[in-house]
Amino acid sequence: MSIIFETTTINGRTLKLTNEGWRHIRTVHPELKKELNKVKQTMTTPDLIKQGNRADTFIFYKLFPETIVSQKFLALVIKYFNTEGVVITGYFTENIKKGEILWKRQ
Repeated sequence: MSIIFETTTINGRTLKLTNEGWRHIRTVHPELKKELNKVKQTMTTPDLIKQGNRADTFIFYKLFPETIVSQKFLALVIKYFNTEGVVITGYFTENIKKGEILWKRQ
């Protein structure tokens, strides 16, 4: 598993973007093809972290005033394996999903 980018999250856990994860994002969400820098920013400095649909998944959100379409949030779905997280997908969205907020930038 080749790693493109790795950071430490606000809760002290390791978070990785692998070649496999980036390939998935570019294939399923081609609007993110040239947005690697925004993905890295969302991993490093999210505006909001929510609980995902499962106990081991989280969604990191970051608002970008300008994207290729308009102002949007970039949402990254993160899956944790013990203390290490991996980005499994990402997408632009206008809405933040309902659910438990785990952390919010003040």
